[in-house]
Formats: sequence, C-alpha cells, structure tokens
Amino acid sequence: MKKVLFVCIENSCRSQMAEGFARDLAEGVIQAYSAGSNPSGRVNPDAVMVMLEEGVDIGEQKSKGFNDLTHKEFDYIVTMGCGDICPFVPGKRHLDWHIDDPRGKSIEFFRKARDQIREKVTSLIKEIKVEECVEGKIMERHFDDELMELREGIVRMGGLVEKSIFSSVEALKNLSKPEAEKVIAEDRVIDQCELGIDELCLDLLALRQPVAVDLRFITMAMKISTDLERMADLAVDIAQRVLELVDKPLLKPLIDIPRLSVLAQEMTKNALSAFLSSDVALAKQVILCDRDADSLRNLVQSELINDFIIKNKASIPRAIPLLLIARHLERICDHATNIAEDVIYAVEAKVVKHHPEKLQNGSL
Repeated sequence: MKKVLFVCIENSCRSQMAEGFARDLAEGVIQAYSAGSNPSGRVNPDAVMVMLEEGVDIGEQKSKGFNDLTHKEFDYIVTMGCGDICPFVPGKRHLDWHIDDPRGKSIEFFRKARDQIREKVTSLIKEIKVEECVEGKIMERHFDDELMELREGIVRMGGLVEKSIFSSVEALKNLSKPEAEKVIAEDRVIDQCELGIDELCLDLLALRQPVAVDLRFITMAMKISTDLERMADLAVDIAQRVLELVDKPLLKPLIDIPRLSVLAQEMTKNALSAFLSSDVALAKQVILCDRDADSLRNLVQSELINDFIIKNKASIPRAIPLLLIARHLERICDHATNIAEDVIYAVEAKVVKHHPEKLQNGSL
C-alpha cells in the first residue's frame, strides 16, 4: 500500500478533502495523510458539507502539522497548488495539483474544488494500481529467476556429488592415491554449494513468502542439499579408505562394489531428476532400487567375512576398508532414497518414509 501525503501551507480544506477522498475511494491502495506548516486545528465547515454531499465525512479529521504525522516516509507527496511557498517534504515522488483555495468564497467554489480533487485522486489511484501491477510482475519475474537459480544450484551440486562418487570408486579400482586425494580436496566445493543453496532458500522464504508449490519446492531444496552433502562426505570416506589400501594388493577382483557404485550414481541421478520434474513414478523406482543396494552390500559383506576374515585373520587390514566402502555406498543409496521419498510427499502429500512396503505391494 502506497503512503500519500497531501500538503498545504496551513493544512487547509483542500488537503483534507483529498485525504477524505483517498481514504474513501482507495481502500487497500492508498494510505492517506494530510498536513501543513501552520495548521488551524479544525476542518472548514463548508468543506465538511460539500464532502457529505458525496457521502464522505471529513468532520472527524483534524488539521495537522508535520510533527503530528505518525509516518515520516511517503511514496507520494502531493502539494495543493501552493507552488514555491509550499513546504518541502521528502518523498519518492512529488506531484503538484493546481487547485484554487476556496476559503472565504461561496459554496460553489468549494464544490468546484471538491470535484477537481475527486478527479485527481481518482487518477492517482489508477496510476498507483498500474504501478503496483508492473511492480508485481517485476517481482514475480525476479522470483522465477531466483527459483531457476535454486534449481540450477541443485543440479550443479548433484552433478558434483555424482562425480565424487564415481571418482572415489575409480580411485579404489586403480588404488590411486592422487585420485583419492582429489576427491577429498574437492569436497569443499560441494560444501560451499550447500551453504549457497541454504542461504538462497532462507532468503526466498524470508523475502518472498512463498506458498503452495513454491514453498514445498524451496523447503525440499534445503533438505536435498543436506542429503547431497552427506553423499559427498561418504564419497570422501571411500577415498580415505582407498588411502588405507594404496600400498596393499586387493584381496580379490572387484565385482560387486563397482556394481553398487553404479547403482548409487543412478539412484542419485534419478532422485534429482524426480525432484526437478516432480516425477513421482521415477521417485518410486529409486525407492524400490534400495533393496538392490542392500543386497549388493550384503553380498560384499558375506564374501569378505566368510571367505577372508574368518579364514585368514591376516587379511583383516585389507578386508575392513572394503567392508566400509560397501557400507558407504549403501548409505549413499539411502540418501538418494530420502530424496525420492520427499519428492512423493511434496507432490502427492503421501508419506512413504519408513514404509517402503507400501510401494512393493502397490498400495501407493
């Protein structure tokens, strides 16, 4: 709502009539005030009478000085034909309405001034409505741009996380210390992405006050950035386990761990795609894939424990890091599942978290 101050030298009947019309005609558009440098303290009776003819009662208004105003900042300052001798009041825009002062003249002069003021107030209301419409469209466009920026931030962070998962397992395959150290070093970039996304989300919530779909999208983005950051941390954990194995030959050729790695990357990619496109069907596929991740982890654990650790305790230093790597990859799949569950809740308001059996038996 725009704040408008109508100004006369003595806060005369012209500014008081303008305030009266603005309050009557522009509810929800204008917050009107009137003031002058030398207020008389009363409203001209003739002004009250001609305004009552239009159904507007200004009899309760008071002639006020600038020091009596409750607000000191205004969008519009409207002077009432007093020219250079009008007191200057700071405001974003200044208008001067050339309306003759009817004081001391016949009632017809008051009616003429009243009609001129009503016409100008009506024009001002229309101008402000157009201005607010333009401002609203600009704000809406800015909001759309900010949502797109948020979307792109999630996509960028997701891509970095997928790369980190892939690189950590490649480092394992090659037993490469440089590759493992690179994964660890690049984690700070992903951390910065998370901080940037969270900051943007908080700004959007505080400044834009989103509702419905936009609100769900923003809150989801905050949760997803947290899951992605944890995935990246788990990739770092894998790289750290690789550093423990660099000077040791692998116990056996890697088969199930690379398969689990590919599954983790696919689940991460599909969960993000489901989020960005509100694709519930794809989100459900991600959740159902979590069973495959659990099975692959169990295969790795069973083989390492039964075929190596139990049979040869000397293999423990080489087996434990592989056990942990399988666990880290399975946890990455869990975080992808979290994202997919949140997508279903955001789109359909259905709670799948902790109840995957609802998807397996087709009840969702």
